[in-house]
Amino acid sequence: MKGGIYRSRLGEDSDRESQQFIGSLDVDAELLQYEIDSSLAHTVMLKEQGWLNQNDALNLIAALKETAKAGSNGNGAGLFCLQT
Repeated sequence: MKGGIYRSRLGEDSDRESQQFIGSLDVDAELLQYEIDSSLAHTVMLKEQGWLNQNDALNLIAALKETAKAGSNGNGAGLFCLQT
């Protein structure tokens, strides 16, 4: 992974085994819907408390729902990729 997010302290790229050990994308994919649900609830609370106006809350909710839709094809397999 040339120029990747994880590099060794010796100035060389880390090996594939190290990247798999420290990587969390598989866990992140499993947690995506929970993170979105939490963010949706938080958005509603911020609107109800007056920290967000109606338009901003609706925009956030729409973006979160679009992210959820893009992140799963119905069986938990992600349809988008994080660029590092």
